[in-house]
Amino acid sequence: MTSIPEVGENIPSAAARAIILNRNIEFRPSVKEYTDRQAFVTEVFDKSKDRYNLTFIHPDEKMCGDEYCAVFDEDIPIYFDDDHITRTYALKLSYLFDPIFQEMAHKQELPPRDAHN
Repeated sequence: MTSIPEVGENIPSAAARAIILNRNIEFRPSVKEYTDRQAFVTEVFDKSKDRYNLTFIHPDEKMCGDEYCAVFDEDIPIYFDDDHITRTYALKLSYLFDPIFQEMAHKQELPPRDAHN
């Protein structure tokens, strides 16, 4: 799994401060900031995936649009701090693992069935 976009700000606390102070503050990291920060890791992953037959899950493809990465989902923070997503949002992204688990299930051979069962 590749990295979750890091925000650099405790989203629940910062959002509460913005509401109290009646300010409109931009919390979303830009896609450019995210890709720039992840450039080295992305290069290492790209070199490793073919060599070791790895498959990577990219949560950023769900979390980021063309310009910015989300920090809220339907007005609910998706981060519980500055760079960790909430359990609720992690469950919402869990479908990203489905293709990998399906592939693993197809690759496994089932043991012969016991005639007595």
